[in-house]
Amino acid sequence: MRTPSYLRVVATTRCNHQCAYCHMEGDPQTAGATELSADRLVRCVRVATGLGVRKIKFLGGEPLLRNDLEAVIERIRAFTPDADLSVITGGLARPERVRSLLDAGLDRINFTFHGFAPTAFAERVRSRGAWERRARFIDAVMQTGRPVKCNYVYRGASDDDDLLSLLDWAKGTHATVGLLDELQSAMGYDGVSTALLALRGAPSSKRVEEDPHSLPTEHWRWSDGLHVELKHVRLGDIAPYAACATCAQRQRCAEGIHALRLTHQGMIAPCIDRPELSFALADLIDAHHERGEAVASQLLREVIDSGFTRVHQVEAAQLLRRRQLPVWHRTGTEP
Repeated sequence: MRTPSYLRVVATTRCNHQCAYCHMEGDPQTAGATELSADRLVRCVRVATGLGVRKIKFLGGEPLLRNDLEAVIERIRAFTPDADLSVITGGLARPERVRSLLDAGLDRINFTFHGFAPTAFAERVRSRGAWERRARFIDAVMQTGRPVKCNYVYRGASDDDDLLSLLDWAKGTHATVGLLDELQSAMGYDGVSTALLALRGAPSSKRVEEDPHSLPTEHWRWSDGLHVELKHVRLGDIAPYAACATCAQRQRCAEGIHALRLTHQGMIAPCIDRPELSFALADLIDAHHERGEAVASQLLREVIDSGFTRVHQVEAAQLLRRRQLPVWHRTGTEP
């Protein structure tokens, strides 16, 4: 398998939604800090881009709760001008931030809709005026003309009316609806696609599109302009890492994404189900000051090349305790 080139950054674990199906990228909120500082986050991303990452998505939590997100994006854009930078938001932000995010270097703004119509939205967000606030933000994003994907987690027949309202809205726009199932449910692609056929009938066209940074996806289009993306390949099916061969989670691994995660604590994780395979990237960078990025980069490269069978947890812990460089850095001779 190719080297991972897609990084999903948990910009913060804070959120103004409370959705039961949110998996927080396998990075649940813990006591203490809710996010990396801007400096630590940028240094971690710089190491990742040095190893080949070219697609970076900011999420959470709600990434727009970070007031310094524009400054972070601007710094990252400066050292990786060719990267694809995007954000996934619930949309409860000031419309003016759309322009400031794009001016900072963001390529596009995507949504996760936790209830699209007012009634379904109110069941999840009990805040007066929140739906109207989100609608204004959506309008501001749509007016930019940039590509937009609207993710919707379908949980069963109780969501049919709300999903249909989203599909009816999207058919008159340039937005793509990303229709997802709950990762822990047994519904999968078959259940989601069956529900979509029942609501909208057979599409005019159906094709598989490759993604150079992730897994292929299935794209359904109707003659009225509706465009829906479905994830029909599971990460567990392709087992991209050597560690997958002995993974007890593999048979139920329903991820539709091939990506690395940067957690709010500065850990690099290969998937959301195996936290023990995480790599302490931010701590290693901090421990070695001006040489930290080079040290962390070399060790992370070895971890990735091994397919996450060598996670360097023991070696990393020793280096952190001693604040000591590996032998190849002390001698100036790299392996």
